[in-house]
Amino acid sequence: MLIHLFGIMALLLMTSGHSFAQNLRVQGRVLDELGEGLIGAGVVIQGTATGTVTDLDGNYVLPSVPEGATLEFSCVGYVTQQVQVTGPRLDVTLSPDTKLIDESVVIAYGSQNKVTITGSVSAVGGETLLKSPVANVANSLQGNLPGVSAVQPSGMPGADEPVIRIRGVGSLNSAEPLVLVDGVERPFSQLDPNEIESISVLKDASATAVFGVRGANGVILVTT
Repeated sequence: MLIHLFGIMALLLMTSGHSFAQNLRVQGRVLDELGEGLIGAGVVIQGTATGTVTDLDGNYVLPSVPEGATLEFSCVGYVTQQVQVTGPRLDVTLSPDTKLIDESVVIAYGSQNKVTITGSVSAVGGETLLKSPVANVANSLQGNLPGVSAVQPSGMPGADEPVIRIRGVGSLNSAEPLVLVDGVERPFSQLDPNEIESISVLKDASATAVFGVRGANGVILVTT
């Protein structure tokens, strides 16, 4: 009986020593889509609270990781990625979260997440503008932005500038909206659609307040 007890104890000691030997010191870099190191990216052993963050160059070190465990890499603005540990060196490249990018809307002199906007703002991306079969990019706003009408009064070459109205005519004087291209007041109808990243339209008083009386008829913000 005593011999069996010693045998079981020896087996337990060997098993624990074997398990301890499987822990690895894992290090590596977390990179962005351009190959640059990501600062402050989180690296966590999945299913545990053990983890670390990357330094200024995107480097990280985890002193004890079970072999075969899965590491979870996360960073604000990037898609979270899970990678299984197969050795002491593990470099990971994170992809931008396009959903977060799509939900960002240009407003006045900055940008804001769509969910936090209280004013009436509409936006359209450059990919949508490219699908419109029109020679003048301003005509592509028709049907793509609610509350915005773009009527082309002439079909003559070079005279296809549309009349743009935001929420109809609200003045006996000029009802032209304020148009800013990258923060500079200028026409945008002759821009190449391939150069346009997005077009945001500010439609109500709370959204156009920063522009004062110039924004009374709405504001069109073009980002190239």
